[in-house]
Amino acid sequence: MSELERRLLKFDPEAFLETMKYDVKKKLEESSAKGIIVELDDDISKAVTAIIGARAVGREKVMAIHISLGRRSVRRLRNVNQIASMARLTLIVVDASTVKQSVLSSIPRVGGTKRDRERAKTATNKLEKWISSMILNYYAEYHDFLVCRPINKSEILLGGLKRTGYLEGDLFPLSHVYQTHVGLIAKHLRVKSHTTDRSSLRGMKLCQEIPPQLIDSVLLGIESGWSDEEILKDLGGGVSPHVVSELRKLVERNKKHLYV
Repeated sequence: MSELERRLLKFDPEAFLETMKYDVKKKLEESSAKGIIVELDDDISKAVTAIIGARAVGREKVMAIHISLGRRSVRRLRNVNQIASMARLTLIVVDASTVKQSVLSSIPRVGGTKRDRERAKTATNKLEKWISSMILNYYAEYHDFLVCRPINKSEILLGGLKRTGYLEGDLFPLSHVYQTHVGLIAKHLRVKSHTTDRSSLRGMKLCQEIPPQLIDSVLLGIESGWSDEEILKDLGGGVSPHVVSELRKLVERNKKHLYV
């Protein structure tokens, strides 16, 4: 194991949860809002964020919303309900599939090439995120609640705030930890078996070339002031010079969004 990976894995989930419990509670009190809203799905980051919220302010002040935008597998819905039960949260299910279909049906169809289909798929994914954000913001405004977003440090450093539509949010408890840490927290909370990694990083071609733990190791090296040469030597050929260079460019571009 490389030095960067050892540093990355030297992480105490319970200590982090205690810190976030205090921070989220303090921010809610300072805002004078009545509670927080979380979007609950079987996504690992959303599950962890929901539990952090419940621990911080009490389940009676947390509104957990599951937004359905189309067909969902029985297993996925079962996992969502299991996570809500473990966090002792009352789940609100919002069926927004008709909103999505209404928008899609009013848009002229694109061409039939592979590139056209890929662009249509990307646009549809973004539409789903915008609809979800609209619903969460509506509930937050109506009930005077804060919106708690599930994006983590790895996603922020690689441009995830823009891709996920999470620029509109009030609380970002996972912005202090890498994607690898989210998995460790979920394991500590015993919810990992009910979740799936739906990180925005999975949609990045650059990040499909190497495992998430290696990506986070590179990010840690960059944040720690290591040069590209030092990172490559430490990781022993696990990543290419091109990947490290491109990740560094993304970090420089997006680090201003950290700790939002």
